[in-house]
Amino acid sequence: MGKAVLKDWQIEFKRYITVEPCKRGQVPVGVWQIDDLAEKELDIIEGYPTLYRKEYVNIEFNGKKIEALVYVINDTHPKYPDKAYLGRVMVGYDDFKFDKKYILDAIDRIPTTH
Repeated sequence: MGKAVLKDWQIEFKRYITVEPCKRGQVPVGVWQIDDLAEKELDIIEGYPTLYRKEYVNIEFNGKKIEALVYVINDTHPKYPDKAYLGRVMVGYDDFKFDKKYILDAIDRIPTTH
């Protein structure tokens, strides 16, 4: 459907990309309209409910407030993504023409001890 910004959240890596609440944070997001079948397929792809859980958030899209589904990872420990996975994330950001600074900032926040 298009693009939006998830406000008061930020990107994090817990091996895989995720979002988590963060005052004054923001995350550019792609917006899709899905049906029940597509959601069930996404649940499988995202490893729901073991790897990721579902959360519903409010976003502004085309001048209207809407409720959106996001998958949030259950792991609580920051971890670097492997290079191949990070490359796929970057391709997705290129596809949407999102600023990769959000990804690079998330990488920079990962403690070096993990």
